[in-house]
Amino acid sequence: MIDVLTIREYSFGGFHFNSYVLLNTTVVGGVLGGVYNTCLDEVEFLYHTNVSSLKSTVKKTITLPPLEAVEHAVTLHNDGQTASALQILSAVTQSAPNLQEGWFYLAAVQQQAGSLELSLSSYASLLALNPSHIDALNNIGKALSDLSDLPGSLSYYMRALSVDPRHVQTLVNVALSHHAGGDDASASHYHSLALSSCSPSCPLLSEVLYNYGVTLQRLGSVEDAVEMYRSAIEARNEGGGDYGEAWINLAALHHKYGNIKDAIWHYERAMVAVGGERDLRVMIMNNLGQALAQVGRVKEAKAMFDSVLGLLGPGELDERLTTAVHRWRAGKVNCDWSGLGAQAEGLVREVVSLQVDEGKDAALLPFDTLGLEMPKGKRRDVAVNHARGLSEASGRAGAPEVKRPAGKLKLSYLCYDFNDHPTAHLAEGLFLHHNRTGRLTHLSDSSAISHGRSHHAHVLIDMQGFTLGGRPEIAAGRLAPVQVSYLIFPGTSGAGFIDYVVGDR
Repeated sequence: MIDVLTIREYSFGGFHFNSYVLLNTTVVGGVLGGVYNTCLDEVEFLYHTNVSSLKSTVKKTITLPPLEAVEHAVTLHNDGQTASALQILSAVTQSAPNLQEGWFYLAAVQQQAGSLELSLSSYASLLALNPSHIDALNNIGKALSDLSDLPGSLSYYMRALSVDPRHVQTLVNVALSHHAGGDDASASHYHSLALSSCSPSCPLLSEVLYNYGVTLQRLGSVEDAVEMYRSAIEARNEGGGDYGEAWINLAALHHKYGNIKDAIWHYERAMVAVGGERDLRVMIMNNLGQALAQVGRVKEAKAMFDSVLGLLGPGELDERLTTAVHRWRAGKVNCDWSGLGAQAEGLVREVVSLQVDEGKDAALLPFDTLGLEMPKGKRRDVAVNHARGLSEASGRAGAPEVKRPAGKLKLSYLCYDFNDHPTAHLAEGLFLHHNRTGRLTHLSDSSAISHGRSHHAHVLIDMQGFTLGGRPEIAAGRLAPVQVSYLIFPGTSGAGFIDYVVGDR
């Protein structure tokens, strides 16, 4: 039997009262100094009374069988009394060491409390009793993933799937692990298995659909991703809820690939879905402000950015700078010059001191700096820091090995809009001598990089750089041994993945 509740009787100066001691929590009942039902810590109470003659006797101790004690502990944990739950569960595992439920819930509560190493030890004790405990195997995989041990995590997930190949939560976790490791093809495979294993009444259905959509989006399957997000919202709605993250991603896809007005509608709908979740509201409002600026609704855009600044705390410096730059840019591109010069001076000063000099990717983009008065060398530093982040995100170790042929070199061109603009007119004569084109619009960066490298070009000519529509993330993936920036961006790329610049004298 497990002690879960002790009732003590106190007496002092003619007063009598009971305290119900639930491990380290004391609830005082009765009358003492006119205070009723006050929740106090027992030691604190004795200290504040400052009376050494206070007497107490144990009236009754309530005990429960081990399994009922486990259920009671789980209830306490769900009510926010995690410390008390852990003490009861620890007592259960000591008095009933062969009770699997005791070890499982002790480990699970430890894991939820962030004590991952302790939880792994408790799960190990459980697996010694039952090596095929599928929920323990799955949870160990999640704990190892949170500890950044991806190989160890996957090994436990595979053990869980050997017990039940259709265990939805494990399939989801395997997919997320592959997604985090950049293996989106494997992630898509396991998302598909999870979806086929999930019945219409499965509580994980909306989560499965949403995560599948995220992976499909990264693979460049935009239309399929949209369908997954819509299905995730529908599944969540059927359960009486909403899905803010899915609305956000739908809005972002419309923003990137579709109609800006559609994006605005979806951002506004996402605001309704997320309710009071501040961080999500900040993300949506920043994106919505940019979309409003793109369609010329400058006053609304600025008001949106002002609202974001009102939500951000004084210590969130990077976030505040990013939003302030969005606000400044909204006025600049729409010829709203009011106070623009003073804003620019302040932004440059803060961005340089708080971000550039600290080696951070700046809120000001390299293109922004071209029209600003910058301290000597800082325009280059902005570009270098920005390009470094692109290189790290691409995950490519170096240039591909391509043998130089005896004949002609193979050239590749990368551009957002081969149409009516100065750089395209200058280059149109070059295109007469090339015989193939390919659209990368709906490919993710990683897929576009793999596709580009498969052509084994000797030279990549980036005709976009850090300008509107550019995808420098692709060039950062090193599609060719030699990469050249051609004319359009009138500044340094700061990029180690660009070897030469072709420009005007």
